[in-house]
Amino acid sequence: MSYHFISARAIMLAVVIFVGVAIGVYLNVITAQSPVAQLNEVAAPLEPPIVANGSSRSGVDIEAAEAAAPVRLNPVTISPVPSVDDLIVDYQLQREQSRSAQMELLREVAANPEGAPTVRQQAQLRLLELARLAELEVNVAGLLSAEGFVNPLVVAGENGLTVSLGGRKLSPDEAAKIGNLLAKMSGFAPSQIIILERP
Repeated sequence: MSYHFISARAIMLAVVIFVGVAIGVYLNVITAQSPVAQLNEVAAPLEPPIVANGSSRSGVDIEAAEAAAPVRLNPVTISPVPSVDDLIVDYQLQREQSRSAQMELLREVAANPEGAPTVRQQAQLRLLELARLAELEVNVAGLLSAEGFVNPLVVAGENGLTVSLGGRKLSPDEAAKIGNLLAKMSGFAPSQIIILERP
């Protein structure tokens, strides 16, 4: 069964090839051009379009055409790549705006006399926590700046503290010392403190 299937495919392939060759011969006879003439037609556009006197093969003066239609370039604005410090400042600004909006919403919930007492109390507790975290970030950043780190980034959350330090390379002993200091200052366990170095 598979033998007949292969034979049928072979016959079909031979028919397709035969028809393709026949069409090619027919088109060649109709155009009455030799393959060499066809090759010359294809190769003609590859010759240079300019002759020695500065005009094109069609007689158009190229210099006059270029002068009549000057090329106008659109200016391209290239923005400088922001530095790491610029990105940190942008992040701190966005974080402060986000935190301020969150605190404003919590104040409204806490001050709403029609709100459920438990919801109002939770809003007040969350407000206090956000204020504590914001103060912790400012204090830790100040301490790290005083230690000589350039523009330290401090992110305090409910589950830990992350600091990004730049300006100098930390030795393992110095990293441990800073980690212990941050643990005492923040109340987080050393395992909840992440210290990142940046150039």
